[in-house]
Amino acid sequence: GAFCDDELSANYFGGVLAASKSENPKDDRGASILSLIGRLSSYQIRAHYIFYHVIKQLHGSTGANIGDPNQRQKMKTCIPLTAYLASMFNAQAQSPFNDNVTSHILAGLARESLIGQFQYGSFEFTHRLMPKEGIIFEPTHLGAELFLWAYGHSDMGVHEFLKPEKQFKVMDGATLPSGCLTI
Repeated sequence: GAFCDDELSANYFGGVLAASKSENPKDDRGASILSLIGRLSSYQIRAHYIFYHVIKQLHGSTGANIGDPNQRQKMKTCIPLTAYLASMFNAQAQSPFNDNVTSHILAGLARESLIGQFQYGSFEFTHRLMPKEGIIFEPTHLGAELFLWAYGHSDMGVHEFLKPEKQFKVMDGATLPSGCLTI
């Protein structure tokens, strides 16, 4: 984390290191989580951060268990493309949609089981509330676990992630997308 140029990536590494302190010398879960983070690009880490904050915003008052596959399927989420780009690239929000970068992000998060099924681009849905372009993804158990570790919460189970009393401060300077929907 000390050699990381991206502030969010450094926060992820730092959160995991802080959460790794344990009374049990055999508890090496943090090493596994650090290895996972080490395989992610800064784009993938930023998208993961955004996606799980959105999941918390949409479902954090429900107390649903993101560890339950049946409940998780009901959390499939759509982020409008313009809102996603603004959150991902802040000042560069006017940048055109870059299919290669988005493909890299989503395929990498899916490869590491940090998101489940996903799709992106233009949608031909009849529902009026759906944006014309966006990203649809399903959260995963491991995705929620990584989010908790990044916030230093190795002591929390994923079943606690969506409890209303559990809050996660948005990093200074970070923006979260608006107009997100559960579908």
